[in-house]
Amino acid sequence: QFKLPYIHVLVNNSYLCLIRQAQRGFDMDYCVQLAFDNINAPELEGYGVDHVAVVEGLGCKAIRVFDPNEIGAALAK
Repeated sequence: QFKLPYIHVLVNNSYLCLIRQAQRGFDMDYCVQLAFDNINAPELEGYGVDHVAVVEGLGCKAIRVFDPNEIGAALAK
């Protein structure tokens, strides 16, 4: 609406660890499988959430970066 410049960085580690941490705070010490194969790591040939497709579906520009050395160039785009 206001055309403000905005950059959002999504870090995907393929594990919903925050859920597990929250469970432990309430003495919920049972395992719920929260890890999944990482579609964002092509060498794993996994499934999971394609975050680029989700972001583009919301009308935003998305860039997937595999190498930390590429982050600066991606942010410049």
